[in-house]
Amino acid sequence: MIYLLRFFILELKRQSADRHSFLSISLFFLIFLSVALYAFQSEGILSFSTFAGLVWLCILLSSFLALDFFFEQDEQSGLLDFYLTAPISLAYFIFCRSLSIWSFLFLPLILISSFLAALLGFTEVVVFQFGLSLVMGSFILLSYLSVIAALLVGVKQTIYLLGIVLLPLLIPLLLLEMNLAQILQVGEKVDAFLWILGGISIMLASVSSYSAAWVLRKSKE
Repeated sequence: MIYLLRFFILELKRQSADRHSFLSISLFFLIFLSVALYAFQSEGILSFSTFAGLVWLCILLSSFLALDFFFEQDEQSGLLDFYLTAPISLAYFIFCRSLSIWSFLFLPLILISSFLAALLGFTEVVVFQFGLSLVMGSFILLSYLSVIAALLVGVKQTIYLLGIVLLPLLIPLLLLEMNLAQILQVGEKVDAFLWILGGISIMLASVSSYSAAWVLRKSKE
């Protein structure tokens, strides 16, 4: 456990070297979302479910901009080959890498989204529960991205195109999040949806690192 924590801290330091790139993605997210919100609000049709849908659309677009941060840079530098032959589990490396990317990519987007939700006048309970759903949903999305990034190692020219083509795999997550947003909008309890999201996120977080590790090893055989 201590070794895993040290490895995670090392990954945080490595990702901090790309903080300007992550900042650019966050700015893209903020600008895109702000323009979309202004357009809907000016038409008087900005409900909470519309807001949640716009947030998730912007998060998906922003996350695909970060696919290179998973393994592509390590592939180009040769560091990925080192991890493949190192006497440690490759899944540990992938788990720490994914968690560090979540800290620099998804956490700022969640904070920005929650701040905007509060700024738009939604209640504290709605903002809090929406933030929880974003945290759980972002871990599901992160698990998906880690496997996709492993599949796309070495095909940088088409990495974004293939990522968008594989976007339909996220439709169940989007439907679940939109149903949750509609329930929040009418003021009903969302405990069941949050438990479902939490269970799915824990399950995928446990499995995705090993799946991505298997894909990477197969791609190098």
